[in-house]
Amino acid sequence: VSTQSTGSSGINAEYGWQSKGFDQMIEACKKGLPVEMSKIPPSLSAPPQQRVLSRQNTLPHMSGDVIDMGPSTGDVEEIYNQLVTDLEHQIELCKANAQTFQKLGDLASAKHYAQLFQNQGKDLANLKGIYKQKKGLPPYRYEGCKFPVLNSSPELSDREAEIVIVRCLNVPVPQGWKPEDLKVYVTWEFTLQDKTAKGQTKSYKGGINPDIFEQFRVDIGDRAARSFARAIKRGSVKFTAWYERGFLKKPGELGCGVVKLADWENLAEVHEAVTLLDGRKQTATKIEVKLRIREPVGGAQCEFSEMKWLVIGRTGHAPTNPQPSLSVPKKGGRGASPNPRRRQ
Repeated sequence: VSTQSTGSSGINAEYGWQSKGFDQMIEACKKGLPVEMSKIPPSLSAPPQQRVLSRQNTLPHMSGDVIDMGPSTGDVEEIYNQLVTDLEHQIELCKANAQTFQKLGDLASAKHYAQLFQNQGKDLANLKGIYKQKKGLPPYRYEGCKFPVLNSSPELSDREAEIVIVRCLNVPVPQGWKPEDLKVYVTWEFTLQDKTAKGQTKSYKGGINPDIFEQFRVDIGDRAARSFARAIKRGSVKFTAWYERGFLKKPGELGCGVVKLADWENLAEVHEAVTLLDGRKQTATKIEVKLRIREPVGGAQCEFSEMKWLVIGRTGHAPTNPQPSLSVPKKGGRGASPNPRRRQ
């Protein structure tokens, strides 16, 4: 009604088609058919970067092909230890994804990985039990698997970013000094729109490559605002490395470097070893840093890692491939999609 009164005929038509889709989804729900909530289209007035992950893109994909039956001969204890290692790795993957999706509020995917975590634990217990009883090894095989890793930092809120200073690399040793005498620290300055923040690490000894690993959280404002996507293209963090010269002496500057925030468009974590400049001159010194936000500005994404998935037993507990959504069928079926189009 609002768009019609303002004369926005194009937007008005889109809202009209969306409302038709909602009517048919509601009708399908009344008939007892399941409706996939993630298929509901966002409001046309919502920020364009807000996206919803499809559940088909958050679950493991099994090829169904046996790509490795494992060694047919060899030391049984060595094979057993490798199987235990592989299962423990799979358990950690499932546990990490279950916790990540739980924190992001995707309870369906979290439940799937929690179940897979339990199944992998049963396979590990079964393997250890058979081996302990001197019965050799149970049947096993490796299948091809594309395992999703979510590009996100769920422990951060939408308004937070985290700056992690990992270490300094190739710190020059002043003349007459020994590497073990160096005490190095790093200052940083965060700039994003009208948000600015400053801080510094403690001083660390560690030769020319001192480990630091300090974390700082800063306020990034309302990332749902339309201006935020443009702002990160101009935002940056400036890092400066210093060394202590002694009592009552000013610290010596080793150089400074800048990391842009533009990569937050597609990445939840920017990991760089930024090269420091002394004025305009490039130095050999670097600072390894990480800049993290809850999820990319362009929306949460899953990256699939191809791996061999160990299956214990004749059937085992391999991940099941995601099934097509049982939401209202698309046009031409017995239901309707949320975005119906005109019939030609």
